[in-house]
Amino acid sequence: RGDRELQGCMGTLGYLAPEVVKAGVSTDSAYTNKCDIWSLGAVFLELLIGEPAFHRDAGQCDGYTEEVVLREIQEVTQEGIERLLRKAPWAAAAFLRRMLTKDPELRPSAREALNDAYVTPARKKLMTPAGALPVKTVLERFRAHAKASTTS
Repeated sequence: RGDRELQGCMGTLGYLAPEVVKAGVSTDSAYTNKCDIWSLGAVFLELLIGEPAFHRDAGQCDGYTEEVVLREIQEVTQEGIERLLRKAPWAAAAFLRRMLTKDPELRPSAREALNDAYVTPARKKLMTPAGALPVKTVLERFRAHAKASTTS
């Protein structure tokens, strides 16, 4: 079930949701599948701006450790998210803002994200590509092929 609580810090550094990071340092913290919405938002932001939101190369900051990135994620503020979103295309910012909401209860579900006004036009184009046969025609051809392929 999607609302089942998970524990422990599992995932890829830089894409972990704040609640996952918290669960890694606190035994009484848990998280749900809403952490995946955060991670998807982080990946989508990276695709749009060409750089990861939460990442530091060794030597890029003094005293680099994994903990620096984990702390940055766990302590991210709305202002920090807004700074990241300034690099993103304006049209995508509202969608990303919803996905990168620190409070998992306020993040959209996967279904809500799919139905977001930013995603819907592209999803519709993918579902009905130009030149594609109508579903009815495809089914009729499958049935005709199946009928012709059966042996008596």
